[in-house]
Amino acid sequence: MPPPPNSSPLPPSPSHAIDFPRKQLYIHQTTATKMIALRAATSARVAVSRAPASMFVRYYAPDVRSEGATASSTSFHEREQAKEAQYVRQREAEKLKAAKAKLAEAQAEVEKQQKVVDSQN
Repeated sequence: MPPPPNSSPLPPSPSHAIDFPRKQLYIHQTTATKMIALRAATSARVAVSRAPASMFVRYYAPDVRSEGATASSTSFHEREQAKEAQYVRQREAEKLKAAKAKLAEAQAEVEKQQKVVDSQN
């Protein structure tokens, strides 16, 4: 026994839509929805293509405003290296100062011990 013509799980083709007015309306609504979406996307593309060039320069050119460009700019890299070098120099200066103070204490202790040895002779 062949299945009835309306039992197909797929929506009817436009040729069958003539026989079923409700489904024809459904097909037309779906097509209209697709066309509206297509028109909206097309109008958005047209609006973007008609936008002034300064709008794109503002957001995409790295040399216009460099405050926001950090890791990609060479000046940031140079500043970062300069700060690191300054930090290293400060730490080395502190270590050198501490070493000189320790050396002075050791020399004072040697002189003190030398006086003790000289006084015993």
